[in-house]
Amino acid sequence: MWIAILLLVVIGAVTALIVAGTGKQWREFYVRGADAGFSIGEMKMLKSAAEQAGLESPVSIFFSIDQLDHSISVLSRYVEDNGIEYTPEESTLLRKLYEYRKTIEFNKPRYKSGLKHTIELKEGQPLKIALGKSGLFKSEVLEVDENFLVISYPSGNTLPQGVTWRGQNLRVYFQKKNDASYYFESRVKDDYFDRSFKLLHIAHSGKILRSQRRNSVRTKAEFPVTIFPLQDIGQVDNVIMSEGGFRGEMQDISEDGASLIIGGKGKEGLLLKLQFQLSDSILVVCGIIRYFEYNPDQDRSILHLQFMRPDEETKNKILSFVYDVHRRREAEGDGDELEPVDEEVDEGPGTGELPDEEVELLEMIEDISED
Repeated sequence: MWIAILLLVVIGAVTALIVAGTGKQWREFYVRGADAGFSIGEMKMLKSAAEQAGLESPVSIFFSIDQLDHSISVLSRYVEDNGIEYTPEESTLLRKLYEYRKTIEFNKPRYKSGLKHTIELKEGQPLKIALGKSGLFKSEVLEVDENFLVISYPSGNTLPQGVTWRGQNLRVYFQKKNDASYYFESRVKDDYFDRSFKLLHIAHSGKILRSQRRNSVRTKAEFPVTIFPLQDIGQVDNVIMSEGGFRGEMQDISEDGASLIIGGKGKEGLLLKLQFQLSDSILVVCGIIRYFEYNPDQDRSILHLQFMRPDEETKNKILSFVYDVHRRREAEGDGDELEPVDEEVDEGPGTGELPDEEVELLEMIEDISED
């Protein structure tokens, strides 16, 4: 009898501990969710997704990219697999989850660190060089000497007649991969035009300005796209086209825009409709060409588009691809576990206010593909 009573007490105590532990777990989940800006109703939906995803620790959604992406995948899969439309509540929740996902992404150290001095540059770093009103020239870092930078001879434009690079003051811009755009001023120390391999020596700079202007995450996207030129903004819609258009090749994509390759020469300000397939869906987005790079030797252009008002469902499907929440692509080994996110992204050392005339160039350079 005493043994039976003792067993009942032990079972009751264990049950109480389990219940208490579970309650504490969900209390922490709701506290973390509220801190992240989710409403009670949204957290209930998120709780359901966490349970369906089989997460042992649901609160890990707010700390782990893998767990967060898995929960987003569960939410979106249900809608996509059943061919039904998102309810307004589901759309709002997914939008907030993707915003939180973006905050986590930009909280990574690679987005928060910055270069302080040009001596930290690496060989092979592409550069854009502005000389007066002669336009932008292309170059790259060949060697980093403690006293100067060795860069390839600038190309892509023509110097005014009688002008040489020696002694010129330069404005130098570059996009550091997985980081941000940078700007510094330098001066040409030596011009080795007479060598078989032409190059410049330019001065180092300890005053380097960083501008993380990009506010969306982009990813490589190598797939065909059908392009339809539009005459005016009244033609902007998401209607699928069954004929016409011309072919292009997508290079990268984000929720805000994309870059793609076409034959021929692009035109800034042109309105385009893009139609392409992501997973099992055909998506249609419209955008405006903000900048293009033309290669006359190959007679092709890289267009950089800014999207115009994509609908919520289209944006969610693009974000699903960008973050690869269904894990269709191979893992990149980027590390999944994270510290709690900050409310604002620290721009890191070297950040500064740029002159107005530099901002447009930096935005343009940020849109140039990193490949």
